[in-house]
Amino acid sequence: MITDDKAVDDTHRMELLLARQLRYGIWLASSVTALGMIVALFGRWIVPHGHTITLGASIVGKGIALIILLPILRVVLMLIVFLRERNYLFGMISCIVLMTIGVSVMAGLYGPTIH
Repeated sequence: MITDDKAVDDTHRMELLLARQLRYGIWLASSVTALGMIVALFGRWIVPHGHTITLGASIVGKGIALIILLPILRVVLMLIVFLRERNYLFGMISCIVLMTIGVSVMAGLYGPTIH
């Protein structure tokens, strides 16, 4: 089996890029969440927009949001890679996945709530 060295290099580079995004993203999200937990131990209170919430809980929420955003950022990164490689089929599939995520988020935020 003859392999194209450029294709192997591009595939390896894409895998490294995606692995770095996941590794550093998880470290960042975990660090933010841990920072929020440490701050929560001290019990500082803030009042944004009339709601009482602890600063620690707010920071932990940001860390959890980062963890949720990691797979979405991965799809965006793959879309960019596919379009740069002129692989339009997988680019279109990535676009469809992003649109599905966007519609789901909008439905969750603005859809009717069940009480």
